[in-house]
Amino acid sequence: MIIDVPDDRVFTRNDGTERKLSEIVQECYSYYEDGFYQGLTKITDFSVGSEAYNLLLFVSNIIFDRETESNLKQRNYLINLAEGSALDDWGDRACISRNEAEFTVLPVIFSIPTVKNVDTVIPTGTEVSSNDYVVFSTTEELIIPAGVLNGEVEVICNTPGIIGNVKSNEIFIINSLLDYPVTVNNPGSGTNGVDNEDDEAFRTRIKETACNYPPMSRSWIEKISQKVVDSSKYVYNSSNKTGTLYYKSDKSNAQNDLVELFNNPVYNPADVDLLFNSANKITVINTNSKINITLDGSVIFNVVKIEATNIINDFFNNMKVNQNFKANCLLFQLQSIAGVLGVSFTNINDVIININEYAGSITPYPIVEA
Repeated sequence: MIIDVPDDRVFTRNDGTERKLSEIVQECYSYYEDGFYQGLTKITDFSVGSEAYNLLLFVSNIIFDRETESNLKQRNYLINLAEGSALDDWGDRACISRNEAEFTVLPVIFSIPTVKNVDTVIPTGTEVSSNDYVVFSTTEELIIPAGVLNGEVEVICNTPGIIGNVKSNEIFIINSLLDYPVTVNNPGSGTNGVDNEDDEAFRTRIKETACNYPPMSRSWIEKISQKVVDSSKYVYNSSNKTGTLYYKSDKSNAQNDLVELFNNPVYNPADVDLLFNSANKITVINTNSKINITLDGSVIFNVVKIEATNIINDFFNNMKVNQNFKANCLLFQLQSIAGVLGVSFTNINDVIININEYAGSITPYPIVEA
């Protein structure tokens, strides 16, 4: 007899095969059949909704949940052991790749000592460096027009990774031979160089993927939603089988994207009425706030303000739904800027963020020189 399972469940084993609830139901029923033929039971009604059917389904769901949990524990154990290419294989199963090294890119300013009546040309590929001999090359030709003392051009580090990350004014050596006197410096720091992702960082990202959580669980739904939104929090109301996903996204069509995503049968949580609500932005830096920056005199305030703005942008972009705002976390990052003696806040304090909220700020940011 084939037992009907209207709402089948499935998970993928670590060997790549699928395990279905309907398979477990049939296995459990086969045990009953053995008992029936041995005269141990006389139950024959396994139609949908019967007492025997409901009991069979109840036991099978318990077994399914236990196997899913065991599979996840085994998965984490194997991921913890994996290194190098073996860990890359686990990443492929989770549909993520190891982050490769990235080159530091930043603007520099070339200056000539006196005004000339002809253009000054800095060729593409002109090499400059810092005092620790990290070499950068110009990405395009720079023309300093006649009558102008300086011009700005982008340079890229010749070596990928954080080795190319420099503080402001650290690039001042010109390695290439030029036909005229010229100087170079970088008014701002370069921080976008990234090393190859090591095993530990990649392992952490693999564990944070949706496939590392039980299907249809709270964490699984949140991870799946992050395919189309920046951050989310899921709340389930068991009394009416309604789930609400509070999300953070800059995209105007984020809600439509979520509806389309969870309408996919692969991601559709069975028997749950899933609602999507944009989380409320809580303005933790407002018109009454100030970010006071004290300089040591070696840098220009506008240069520091640009770098501080970038840091604050990244800080709030990375804030998640229901993540409390800690003022000191932002303060410490701003204090790390080269040439900054100190940073203090006016009317910027820690804020507890609720499950349907996220921390944000007014723009432009109220950055002032103390």
